[in-house]
Amino acid sequence: MHAVTTDLLYTLSQQGLWAGDSRARLEEAILLALAARDYESARTLLLALELLKPRRRFGVAVALEAVGMGLPFREALEVALREARRYLGGRSHRRFASRRFRKPLEAYLQGLEGRVAAEQLAKSRKALSKMTTAEIHMAERVLLRAQRRWKSPETVYQAFDAFLVAVQLAHRPARA
Repeated sequence: MHAVTTDLLYTLSQQGLWAGDSRARLEEAILLALAARDYESARTLLLALELLKPRRRFGVAVALEAVGMGLPFREALEVALREARRYLGGRSHRRFASRRFRKPLEAYLQGLEGRVAAEQLAKSRKALSKMTTAEIHMAERVLLRAQRRWKSPETVYQAFDAFLVAVQLAHRPARA
């Protein structure tokens, strides 16, 4: 299952690479890091997406933009992570999103009842309840991307669920 989910995440990340503003650049880098199972990097970038003001977020995104100028993604990611850590200054708190922000995604999951196993939907709902506002907005865009990419509702749900699982894994403490 994990090989499939990683492939789905990677496919989603290839659709609009580096398009848009600093938020979009960070989201692309997060998707790529999640697809590569680099959860520590993804976690730092998720925190930057949630906690940094636009100007600071832009500083992190500029480092990621270096990929477009020929710098390998790994090196650009390292520079961006250094910037993010410097701006975050050790802050690691997360404020979970209110129910109001989760409503559209919960409605999507409700529409899948009968097509997808009930316990799988319950896990997805639980994952949604532990997401921050920035992660919820990113999840909405991931869902839209998946719906444009695949016509099968099951494949769309698999890609969306892969994103939810990967975000959960990114926020789990690393094991020694």
